[in-house]
Amino acid sequence: MTDTADSDLLAPDLIVLFGNENDGNGLKPIARERCERAAALAKLFPASLVLPTGGFGAHFNTTNRPHGELLREELERLGVPAKQILPYTNSCGTLEDVLFARKVAVDHGARRVTFVTSSFHMPRVKYLCERLFPDFIRDFAACDDDAAHPDKRASEKRKLRQLKKGWVELPLYGTLPKGSRFPTALYQNASREHKHYDFLSYLFVSGMLLSFAFPYTIDPGKVGLGDINGAAFLLSLVFIAFFYLMYYRAAKYAGQARTLLIRIEDYFQQPGFSLNCERHPPHWFWMRKLLRDRPRWFWTVWDNRWDFLRGFRLMLIVLALLMLAFQAFMVWWFFAHPPSNTGPDADFARVISLTLGRTSAA
Repeated sequence: MTDTADSDLLAPDLIVLFGNENDGNGLKPIARERCERAAALAKLFPASLVLPTGGFGAHFNTTNRPHGELLREELERLGVPAKQILPYTNSCGTLEDVLFARKVAVDHGARRVTFVTSSFHMPRVKYLCERLFPDFIRDFAACDDDAAHPDKRASEKRKLRQLKKGWVELPLYGTLPKGSRFPTALYQNASREHKHYDFLSYLFVSGMLLSFAFPYTIDPGKVGLGDINGAAFLLSLVFIAFFYLMYYRAAKYAGQARTLLIRIEDYFQQPGFSLNCERHPPHWFWMRKLLRDRPRWFWTVWDNRWDFLRGFRLMLIVLALLMLAFQAFMVWWFFAHPPSNTGPDADFARVISLTLGRTSAA
């Protein structure tokens, strides 16, 4: 595995060109820089095939033309023969670029592959290639030096951390007996695991909500204990925290199974229920206008929108914290203010009244 100058590279069977961004006016500067390096390699090694990557995606291409088609045109403009350029991959990000590139490399019988990208992007590419191209000879060619594009490095470090945190292994295309076939048994097992832990996560959410409501169902007057509410709120506090932690654990396992499903579908190009990347251009003008020139934080939210919608993690974190804070307040109130002579029901009503910001009735 090397990252060397053109003169030190051996002839690769396949040159994988990573795209970057484009708009209605064409490729942006970083994408053109990568094309220039790939074109130089293609001229140096005329027997090597060049694979442009990228179709459509909210964070890099919201036009009506696939990104890989623009890369191909730029390569041809730079003097690369059309017969040397393979059809672009309809991928939506770096991970899919590498997954799709492996399938192309296996199908074309390549042994040595050179990956062309920017220096700031290289650590993430190397991390993926070490795991998805372990049986290939891998070379890496940066189109710029390490000091270029310093504004991109912080976001790249964050993306690499997220990639490492959520990484799951998957069967590599073409390396095992019958490995190029869709791994039906593995896919079905992952699907069952996803359904199982997804179901458990909803049960734990229900348990958390019931634990919050439990103290309000107790009538101290009927059980004959004037201070039972304090103990009930304390018990509910413990169970809310317990059920939320169990939910988080189940949701994590469900997310890992879902990630494996998505990777398998991507890798073998078999779209299924879990594949949610936009592989076509946005057809509505308002959508293209919304996605154009958005700040960096917007893409962080956008890239994780399906996790937010399906997992409810952000909402449940806020909800669990609110529940814990309110029940903790009620615990403090009941133990700091013992029941008065007016009876437990009246005292409980006064607590609720004060909590809601109203004056209690005489």
